[in-house]
Amino acid sequence: MKKTIIIAVALITGFVSAAQKNLTIDQVCDRWQKTTMKCSDGTIMGLVKAFNSMLPTYSVSEFLREAALPENKRNFIVDIDNHNGYASFAEGSDDASSESMTACVWRRSNGHRLFAIAFDQPSSKQKAFAAFFDFDPKKNTLTPERDYLRMFKTSFHNSIYGIRLPKEGKDIVITEYFMNWWMGLRHIYKWDGNGLFWDRTEIDNIDTMSYQYRDTYYSDSKQPFEKYDLIDIDGDGEPELWLSSDNEESQAVYSISQGKITLLAGKDFKRHPFFYRNVAGDAGGCGTGCFYIQYNVMEKSMVKERLTNMQSYNMETDNLDDEFELNGKPLSKKQGNIRIKAFGKQVEHSPDWRPLVPAK
Repeated sequence: MKKTIIIAVALITGFVSAAQKNLTIDQVCDRWQKTTMKCSDGTIMGLVKAFNSMLPTYSVSEFLREAALPENKRNFIVDIDNHNGYASFAEGSDDASSESMTACVWRRSNGHRLFAIAFDQPSSKQKAFAAFFDFDPKKNTLTPERDYLRMFKTSFHNSIYGIRLPKEGKDIVITEYFMNWWMGLRHIYKWDGNGLFWDRTEIDNIDTMSYQYRDTYYSDSKQPFEKYDLIDIDGDGEPELWLSSDNEESQAVYSISQGKITLLAGKDFKRHPFFYRNVAGDAGGCGTGCFYIQYNVMEKSMVKERLTNMQSYNMETDNLDDEFELNGKPLSKKQGNIRIKAFGKQVEHSPDWRPLVPAK
């Protein structure tokens, strides 16, 4: 009995000791730029092994263990593409503590190679990050590179973001996904033969948004938008999307919920957007002696009701006549003004514009 207990304790101690060898991805993020490694094998597997020998993690250790097994014996999702210099590991779980890894290598014009390894773990402080190393085949060393993604910051606090290293092609893509939107953004970093640089940001379904804008507002461009911001109009913790041309003469504000895109307000040479608490709208001329105002009342990122006010100049009284509609049905002037008064004071949203494309 005593011998059995001793063996059990030894096994437990061994497992604890093995677990202690692995670093968290937060620890790796703190250390990789200070770590130079020896590596005599410039293949993707050789580079991954060299990295794990100095900065071991659960995901890479499991990847290497699984990679040595026949495919039908593997428990996790493992991908190895030696030809394209790509490798990845995922547990296939939605658990926030689940840790995944991707790695790839580019050939540089000077005969060296750039090695990148990216980690993803929602429960960690970092969430996701990538480490970059220069591989010198003559010196057999992996030397830390600058962090090519260091300037990236999420567009909104609740974005779910990940780093996609290329299995095909040469570009890195950082994806931002919004659960309420059912869509998101892609930040593309292009390979220039030596390193990577931010090339553009793409927004899912922006062609649909541009069409909605051009259907209501004036634009001489098929896709007028060159920068964006995310704001929370109704305070539900989910973002609305604000797009603008570079000169800010064309603007559009959208709510997005479960794939549905709704144009809330816009700006062109006739109209301008405005905001109240839980309200987005715009106002402007609609012809000679005509002024049009639209209020979109928001709730949970969707339009709860739409109030419109058409003001037209009455030449006989020398005053403006008001006509109100609520959700397309006539509303008395008294009731219309009561609703507008209930909105309170206008709210100023100062956009923190982010470029969709580099400055010209």
